[in-house]
Amino acid sequence: IAKAQNVGIEYALNNKFDFVVFVDDDSNLTAEKINQLLANYEVLGKRGNNIAAFCAYPSERGGLDQKRNSILGDSLLLTNNLMSSGSLTRTEVFKHIGLFDEKLFIDFVDYEWGWRALAKKYLIVIDSSVQFEHSLGQGRLGNGLGVPSPVRHFYQTRNLLWILRLQYVPTLWKLKQLFLFPIRFVYFGFIHEQSKERRAYFLKGLAAGFKNKF
Repeated sequence: IAKAQNVGIEYALNNKFDFVVFVDDDSNLTAEKINQLLANYEVLGKRGNNIAAFCAYPSERGGLDQKRNSILGDSLLLTNNLMSSGSLTRTEVFKHIGLFDEKLFIDFVDYEWGWRALAKKYLIVIDSSVQFEHSLGQGRLGNGLGVPSPVRHFYQTRNLLWILRLQYVPTLWKLKQLFLFPIRFVYFGFIHEQSKERRAYFLKGLAAGFKNKF
């Protein structure tokens, strides 16, 4: 996923496009919504220069945290965790922050880039006036916990071990993941359907993560 995104970003840079828009296959972001998002971004003028990602408001927010920022506008929210789908970024920003980390392949790719941007004093902004449909994983349990496909446990586990070592990743997020990981492992690895297959992917992810095998 990261590689495919980088190919698109490099194409945009080489052809001097002003913006890159990201839309996952499980998101429904119409051209009208994109134009609305772009128009709202341009209203900010120079205040938008330090925005790394200007994001529409997803129906499924997953791990997104958010807080209001009246300085930018009543409908604009700041977040520390980037979900790239439904977002637009000025191509110039990638020259300062860099591209997505391809070794992560899929899980935490947008989070890691967003934290890198925050470390360089950029903002991640959600425009709550532009909303779109977005689904996460293969469903959600009653407590809101996302249900990934079995193989995703490998990438999530391997990548988590790498992400935890990065200094610019928020400490509170790291502590939360350290608390949640054993819960996820026990539930998905021993209780949920396909538990044997899921457990095997968890263990493979742990082995790869500790060995730095990407």
